[in-house]
Amino acid sequence: MSDESISWARTLADKAETIAAIDRRLPETRVQARAERSLDGDLRELLGPPAHVDLGRVLGEGGMGVVRLGTQRSLSRQVAVKSVKATGPEHAARLLREAWVTGYLEHPNVVPVYDIVLEQGAPLIVLKRIDGTEWSTLLRDPAEVTRRFGVADVLAWHVGILAQVCNAVHYAHTKGIIHRDLKPENVMIGEFGEVYVLDWGIALSLTHDHGGRILRAADATEMAGTPVYMAPEMVLAPPTGLDERTDVYLLGAILFEIVAGSAPHLAETPLAVLLQAARSEPAIPADVDDELASIVRHAMARDRAARCASAEALKKALTAYLEHRGSLLLARDAEARLSALRAAIAGASDPEHRVRVAALFSECRFALEHALARWPDNPVASRALREAQLAMVEHELASRAPERAHEILAAIDAPPAELAQRVDEALSRASRAREEMEALAARGRQADPTIHHRARARINLAFGSVWVAIPLLGLVGERIGAGTWRGLAGLQIVLAVSAIVAVVLGRDWIVATVFNRVAHLSFFVAVLATSAFHAAAYLVGLDPGTSEVLSIGVWLAISGMAVVALDARLGLIPLANLVALLVSARWPDARYVAMSAALFVLLVNAQWLYREQGRAAAAE
Repeated sequence: MSDESISWARTLADKAETIAAIDRRLPETRVQARAERSLDGDLRELLGPPAHVDLGRVLGEGGMGVVRLGTQRSLSRQVAVKSVKATGPEHAARLLREAWVTGYLEHPNVVPVYDIVLEQGAPLIVLKRIDGTEWSTLLRDPAEVTRRFGVADVLAWHVGILAQVCNAVHYAHTKGIIHRDLKPENVMIGEFGEVYVLDWGIALSLTHDHGGRILRAADATEMAGTPVYMAPEMVLAPPTGLDERTDVYLLGAILFEIVAGSAPHLAETPLAVLLQAARSEPAIPADVDDELASIVRHAMARDRAARCASAEALKKALTAYLEHRGSLLLARDAEARLSALRAAIAGASDPEHRVRVAALFSECRFALEHALARWPDNPVASRALREAQLAMVEHELASRAPERAHEILAAIDAPPAELAQRVDEALSRASRAREEMEALAARGRQADPTIHHRARARINLAFGSVWVAIPLLGLVGERIGAGTWRGLAGLQIVLAVSAIVAVVLGRDWIVATVFNRVAHLSFFVAVLATSAFHAAAYLVGLDPGTSEVLSIGVWLAISGMAVVALDARLGLIPLANLVALLVSARWPDARYVAMSAALFVLLVNAQWLYREQGRAAAAE
């Protein structure tokens, strides 16, 4: 701050010492010369004859003026009548200028002026009577706001009031008028929430003098306003340099009071207040929403060029904030769930706990996505949603659920590269593990003896019955070639054809499992091996009967290997073949009966095993 500015501030502070309280505005000590000459002249010529207004009780009283209840007899209506406490042309001029400015600004948020009348040579302003409360009173009593207006979100209500004040101020700016004393005490809230900007007594015209009735900024010589709200330029320079952005600062100062609970420039002495106003460094509480805090800073920027360009721009920013506030409240509520989610993730890892984590994440994500749907650029919701998603990705990785982690990660914009790599690696490991499990399951299915047990039982019963009967045909003797190489060849052909027919009929399920393949392959190999044995016996000169007896040994060997490969419960089959071999060797004539008996044991043992497998499958 320059020495000249400090000197200017000290001079003004000396004058401010005479004010009873620093939150009252400093009076404008001079008026435009033409207005003074008119007032020093005949006020009756200026104002005309007195109107018929009966004065009643005092409605309100300030440092400079008094407002009384009045009755306008011509229209039989109640009005408000404002007068000044002090006498003299300066005070009268100030009251008149307020009336002229207010009358010039016909706007829903400006109190209508009905008339200016004379009472014992002093001017009175006849205004619309407003049944309401000063905004400053409501700022100090949130419960009253809720009671009178049914408001749940008191902060949003006050911001909405300020947006309406911006309406009136912007309208005045379009008319070339700046207020210079915007503060909650100069705003009246009606019984139904109407908003009126009051006290235009120190307003300045930035354009022309309106016939000498409104003081021009170019002609103003002394500071005026309320120090605890003042803009820096109101302290550091004469009023000639003020413009619309000065009012924008005052609107920002009101917004500061809304969020902080007090005016921005408070100190123990008037000089300290003015120095604070000159510096314009008010501390915004840390719990204020970032968006709203940014609006305050923008409106109260020390450099006028850095402020909101107009009261209309400030109003738009406030309106946007109100639209965003619902989204912000949702996001704040979701942040509490986010804290609970983090705590739950850090807790135990039992199944019930994981269900709670999933429920908390679902609630948190739903609230944040709803908040972003209402305001896509909500920074709180965007940050909280990202944090919740990243926390859940870590949780799912720790819970060995990479697919779920990948699903959540896919919804995150620009996820951390390191985390994405870990998820990819976990997915690869899970994929390999899944493939191994599937391979094991496939091998298990291949080895499962219960699969197609009914089909095996049917084939075994059908062809087994035929195979049991075929050896008994040898008892017929020579009529069918029994005991001859021709008969043996025919028998082998019959067995081979039956094995082929069995494979053709059961081709779909025979290849389905290892058990089925080994069982049928064992019989097929037995037929081929027996045929090869008989051919070898023929070539070495053995007689057919001996070859038949010894061929039982082939069946014994193959059935033994099948028992080892398939199921030990088939052990009766090789045992029966062993007995048949021994009996046939001792009593060759009984070999056909022994063969048939061994095949009967095969049929019964296999049927019993397939039934047991069916019971096992049913139990599963």
